[in-house]
Amino acid sequence: MPPELLIDTGLGDLHVMRPGGEAVGPVVAGSVEYGPMTSGTPLIAVLGHQRCGDAKAAYESLRYGKPLPGNLQSIVKALQSHTSRQ
Repeated sequence: MPPELLIDTGLGDLHVMRPGGEAVGPVVAGSVEYGPMTSGTPLIAVLGHQRCGDAKAAYESLRYGKPLPGNLQSIVKALQSHTSRQ
């Protein structure tokens, strides 16, 4: 569902980012920081969802030791580095 419908705003009124696999790296974090630092954004809302296909594929890649093709492997690496810190 488009976040604009949840918050009752117009299309283009929100800065919406959808990082794959719910993985947040420095580029995504920098994009989130941009609004408050440059235009006084008063609110940041982080929404997630269930049954994320990217996260499931990354999990299965880690579990079965089979790399994902192309840049999808970067999601696996991001999740893997997060789990190794816990």
